[in-house]
Amino acid sequence: RKEFKLSNTSINNVSWGLKIILGYAFKTGVTKTNYSEKVIILKYDSKTHGILSKADIEKMFAPENFSSVWNENKLHYTINFLASKTGLRIGEVQALRKENLFEDHLLINHGYVEKFGLQDTKNHKERTIPISQEIFEELQELSQAQTFGEFIFSKNKGKSPVSRAE
Repeated sequence: RKEFKLSNTSINNVSWGLKIILGYAFKTGVTKTNYSEKVIILKYDSKTHGILSKADIEKMFAPENFSSVWNENKLHYTINFLASKTGLRIGEVQALRKENLFEDHLLINHGYVEKFGLQDTKNHKERTIPISQEIFEELQELSQAQTFGEFIFSKNKGKSPVSRAE
């Protein structure tokens, strides 16, 4: 657990698979002992996630807090501002390309998965998300900086989307 920095939930996911395999081996007579009963399930340790208040969000995105909260990182600020105002998933934000940006809305037709690249959306449906003039202007500014590719949120001039880890 410590060596690989795994949570109890991750370990339990593997353990349940092992229990199923061992249970099947016993059921079909491959083993005479039901080893699945010996597999230990750990106490779930998932953290509860709080929700920010409206006041906290307003404070986070207030112009006077740009330096202290966002360390003057326009990319991170805009990603989070957009997500907070639209409810877009991180993969949908990463997948935004110039062709998805309109003055009054975003066309969401892809998600981005680091391992596989552009993918269909989670529910496999295209949707339109209304945006304010302020969001449009922020996205337009970032979009114009992407001179070699189409991705709006990018650190290599639009060739590929920004990583979740950045």
